[in-house]
Amino acid sequence: AWAAWFAADDKGVLWYGHFEARLSKPWQPKRWRASTAAPSHADSPLFDLLDTAAALEPSSATSLLAKFPTLTKWKAALAARPNVAAYLASRKPV
Repeated sequence: AWAAWFAADDKGVLWYGHFEARLSKPWQPKRWRASTAAPSHADSPLFDLLDTAAALEPSSATSLLAKFPTLTKWKAALAARPNVAAYLASRKPV
């Protein structure tokens, strides 16, 4: 049921594109959502959205995210932070 959301131009593509554009703004000197040197509470909801999407529909979510290189790098950078990586590694599969 979720696969259609990821493929629709007015749904997944629209929203992932919005976040890609926001993270790619030239006036945003830092890589985090709040233009901070380190992640802040502003990064958590977007990471959760992308992580939940990957859990709901792994293939479709991965294919969609691959179309947005800045968003892909941002997610990987946040997931690689030591505390986030430890949390992700400790989770039990759903």
